[in-house]
Amino acid sequence: MAMVSMCSAMMSVFFGFLYMYSTVMTDMSLKDVQVNALIDEVGDMKQEKVDLYQEVLDVQQDVSLLQGEDTNEVSFKVENPVVVEAKVGIPSEDISVADDESFNILILGTHGTLTDTIMVASINEELETVSLISIPRDMFVSGRKINEHYGLYGVEQLKEAVTEVTGLSIDKYAVIDLQAFIDIVDAIGGIDVYVDKAIYDNAYPNGKGGYMVFSLGAGQQHLDGSTALKYARSRHSTNDFDRANRQQKVIVAVKEKLAGMDFSDQAGDVLAIFESISENLDSDIGLFDGIGYYGNYKDYTLETGNVLTTSNYLYSTYNTYGQYILLPNDGNYEEVKEWVRGIVEK
Repeated sequence: MAMVSMCSAMMSVFFGFLYMYSTVMTDMSLKDVQVNALIDEVGDMKQEKVDLYQEVLDVQQDVSLLQGEDTNEVSFKVENPVVVEAKVGIPSEDISVADDESFNILILGTHGTLTDTIMVASINEELETVSLISIPRDMFVSGRKINEHYGLYGVEQLKEAVTEVTGLSIDKYAVIDLQAFIDIVDAIGGIDVYVDKAIYDNAYPNGKGGYMVFSLGAGQQHLDGSTALKYARSRHSTNDFDRANRQQKVIVAVKEKLAGMDFSDQAGDVLAIFESISENLDSDIGLFDGIGYYGNYKDYTLETGNVLTTSNYLYSTYNTYGQYILLPNDGNYEEVKEWVRGIVEK
């Protein structure tokens, strides 16, 4: 069960940019590359694109009012002195930037064909927050556990399942496997977390079909990649809900570590692990989009502790095949959706 975060996905895309840049610009010294300035610049370009879309929407609305029509196809007439008619069609699906209050990235941690970490990072630009919402892998949606959807049907089906549960429209996704997470944490020199309660797991998977003992004391701990993965993945001494909370704590620790790094001085280190990460990362976040997201959202407040559990809106039972599953208390997901809205819009 892989621990995964939006910060990890964006950082991986960022590594890719550095790799491409060094290949093309071999005659330049990496010491002189102003990566942080580039991040801010791309973020500004992304915002300019959003502003341009909004201007087009405003013009379209004004013209529609003049014509007395509510349509995406507008007819303009100019008489000075020749009559000219032109039609402008604006695809509604391309103008969705201002429609929603949140921008939502689905984050998946995979181990084989199962997605054992399912999380949504919901970004509210007005409030400058990133709310992390964890969905337990045993949620029963559309006749199956939600962690089975990705392997059986693909990411689009899983996105639909997450929307059915949360009510959030998923804009982008990032899927990361075990090794990429280990590489990322090691690349940034490990992370610091406060362990609330000592962990002793005598059935932690050893990667060879068997088990091993994993233990970690309570208090402040510095974790390398392998230990951080075990901390985020272990569940036999606690439960899936505690694990989801630990995963969110790891995300905060990664974000805090990234905030204190100067990538322009450490370009060589990140280039060395880019190939390993890219082999274990799948995302529809483009290269420059990823850089823009990092530049725009890296200083936003991370809202954590949002985990669906049997202590709030779920109850546990067994299906006809004897599988342990989780279902919503109200028989549908309306209470869950209301809870999510309160988190995202607060």
